[in-house]
Amino acid sequence: MNRRSSVSAATTMLLVFLSALAVAQKTTLKEQLVGTWLIATADNIRPDGSRFQGFGPNPKGVMMFDANGWFSFQLALPGRPKFASDNRLQGSAEENKATVQGSLSYYGKYSVDEADRVLHLYIESSSWPNFDGIDNKRIITSLSNDELKWYSPAGSVGTTAEVVWKRAK
Repeated sequence: MNRRSSVSAATTMLLVFLSALAVAQKTTLKEQLVGTWLIATADNIRPDGSRFQGFGPNPKGVMMFDANGWFSFQLALPGRPKFASDNRLQGSAEENKATVQGSLSYYGKYSVDEADRVLHLYIESSSWPNFDGIDNKRIITSLSNDELKWYSPAGSVGTTAEVVWKRAK
């Protein structure tokens, strides 16, 4: 291969890379959200500014966004007690309380206000009935290929929340 063809090949590869980079930079927030995300941290913030982790320091959870605008969300506190009866319809009052307070799930449609970086979760149904039928907003504070951070102005425990998700691999 002569010098001219080497330069030409290198130039072609550089142009392909720059074109791909330009396309990636024009990707919408909604397109970037599509996929599966695993919970990393979920910090609740009380009105006085104090923080607590309602799902513990190592929460378990997943959030999935599809390209058609549907999402699914599940979050659980690790170490919840198993039901002694081995039957979810026959839990004791304490077992039922630990289950309700230690888990949250919902699903529905989503949209993104690109200009304001607001994620709208139109919740069709939730394990917490007060979320059924609402538009639950999240302000996207950071989004990369591997990490999603958002601020939630209205959580299920009367606080705001800062949540970090990592893309599932």
